[in-house]
Amino acid sequence: MDMAALEPEFIGQQFPARDSLIKALDVAFNTGVLREDQLRIMVASFSEHGDQLSQWRGYAGHSTGVSIGLDLRGLRPPANIDTFVVFAPCVYTDADKAALLKAIFAHYYEAIQTYWDSVSNEAHEKAGETQGLTQEALQNIISTKQKQLNEIIGRAQEELQADLLRIGPLMKDESFFEEKEWRLVLPSEIVKMPMHHPIQFRPVRDALVPYISYPLLLKNQEGPILCNALILGPGSHPHAEVGINLLFQTQFITTRARASKVPYRPA
Repeated sequence: MDMAALEPEFIGQQFPARDSLIKALDVAFNTGVLREDQLRIMVASFSEHGDQLSQWRGYAGHSTGVSIGLDLRGLRPPANIDTFVVFAPCVYTDADKAALLKAIFAHYYEAIQTYWDSVSNEAHEKAGETQGLTQEALQNIISTKQKQLNEIIGRAQEELQADLLRIGPLMKDESFFEEKEWRLVLPSEIVKMPMHHPIQFRPVRDALVPYISYPLLLKNQEGPILCNALILGPGSHPHAEVGINLLFQTQFITTRARASKVPYRPA
């Protein structure tokens, strides 16, 4: 995405927004937590559509799988805690992606610009001017406060990386728009593997996929998982729901399975 289309070159009292942001992104992706060899993103995918032909074909093993409806509202992290875990809808269009990036970029340079403008205003007052301070003169004044500025920039870079960690996994190609996907995202540093729920592996075709097994029960929850729907794929056996319903009964799940409404049968 074109940086020039997202950010002006200067803002406020000639704060170099674009250059500062480019440097911060370079830090994030080349030496920071977003380095490819330092980070792994664990993702669980969900969809607003429980019975969609394209997803039966793409993800359900010749349409013989099942679609499970889960009430995940109670599993979302509270809004008032600081966490990198995100449960949110994916973003598909370029316009929506640009708007999201603009919001986190603005969050990045807001604090730096405030300090920059305060130094600039102080310089104007000392010079007895209200305008006309040259960029060179301003840079000379800024250099005398470089230590404080570096501290502010460092904090802003950390916050920018945190924001990018939260939104990056939510951006998908527009061709997947019809899936209406939600993602539960957990960034994980390579050097700090999770201990309570260690990484496991499952084979798929020609590769191994790492995953974290996590219970769908709430803490101290009594009773079954929060399952409110189960749909059998259009390629399922005509009487498959009998066995599924018996399994649910043994787990004290009151939801009853039903057949897909998609009029499709695999060859």
